[in-house]
Amino acid sequence: MKLVPAIVLLLALTACDKSIDDIEEQRSIWMTAEPNAYSYTIQVSGWRSPTDLLHPKRVSVSEGGISASYAWQSNEHDLGDTALRRTYWSVAETFDVLIEAKRRNAQVRARFNREFGFVERAFVEYGAPSSGWDVEIRDFEAAR
Repeated sequence: MKLVPAIVLLLALTACDKSIDDIEEQRSIWMTAEPNAYSYTIQVSGWRSPTDLLHPKRVSVSEGGISASYAWQSNEHDLGDTALRRTYWSVAETFDVLIEAKRRNAQVRARFNREFGFVERAFVEYGAPSSGWDVEIRDFEAAR
């Protein structure tokens, strides 16, 4: 089965619990390397609110600001509909959320992008059943 090795590899890449200092160091790398304009898809899974946060979004950042649209169709919205600002995280907010989780004694396992430093994937676990969640930033494209 091909899925099992991929899951094992993903867990190996994110196996270590990150400290606040580790996350802050990566944020610093991101702040130095952040392109002027870029886009990415963000997906949050597991236990989080608002529930609309759990729908994947395509986020675009430019000097004009930040905007997002839904990356899939659901009963509540169509593919490409504009997403409200409270329903997705910027890259900077993703770091903030992970640091806040650490402050609440969560275990945070994360993998960071080697070129830009953003969070590619993070798993957050509080120790209680059904209290964990994860976030993935994928399809990152820096404007040329």
